[in-house]
Amino acid sequence: MPAYRVDLRVEDPKPVFAWLVEHVPQTSLVRRIAYKTVEGWYMKIVFAEQRDAELFHRKWLPNAPSHLVPPCGQRTSDETPERDTNATHSSKSTMTEPPQIFRADALPEHQSGVRRMMADAAGESYVAVTTLDHAQKTPDGIVILEGDDGGQIYVVVPAAIVRCSEATLHVLLEDLDALEWRDMSAARVYYERRPMGSSVAGGMGGAVVVSGVWVHLRLRHLETDIGAVLNGARARL
Repeated sequence: MPAYRVDLRVEDPKPVFAWLVEHVPQTSLVRRIAYKTVEGWYMKIVFAEQRDAELFHRKWLPNAPSHLVPPCGQRTSDETPERDTNATHSSKSTMTEPPQIFRADALPEHQSGVRRMMADAAGESYVAVTTLDHAQKTPDGIVILEGDDGGQIYVVVPAAIVRCSEATLHVLLEDLDALEWRDMSAARVYYERRPMGSSVAGGMGGAVVVSGVWVHLRLRHLETDIGAVLNGARARL
């Protein structure tokens, strides 16, 4: 089933959530997520119906050049990443001003936008490394496979127990994303430093660093096969 996603950056998510309750059938709301960042609230709203996604888009992004919302993983031929460059925000701005699409363009490619910004907002450190080899040489290095730009964490595993290659990790990510969000443009493999037992921020409950392989509940039936890929025993799911 296709899904239709709209991202926003706003100063207060409450009016957005209230509008959704009043104007969109609950059966059409696949996901509603808001992350607090140093630049405001980053929201991801996913709809089951395109008409509801486009109604939402017209309401909260009135200055966008187009209100067409294609299915996740698809872009129209003339579509570019949306940014309302005319919108400005000050400490006194309100939800009546046109919000901006938030994209973490300035972050290094190897850093998670969601976790970096949440760490910044909380005044905490965030450490990511660029390769599996680097993560494996770090005592608290972990591997994170995620989809939907952090909206769902698929797998978290200590880097030290991974026996497959980076290329195989990306194949595994493709297989997992094909079962969930079907949008590889929003799927990533990250290598980060996190102590055992710590949480990994993300949508749908996030994840936890454990001594073995952590697998999201929706994919738990594949835990043995995922482990076999990570161990190097098989090439893919």
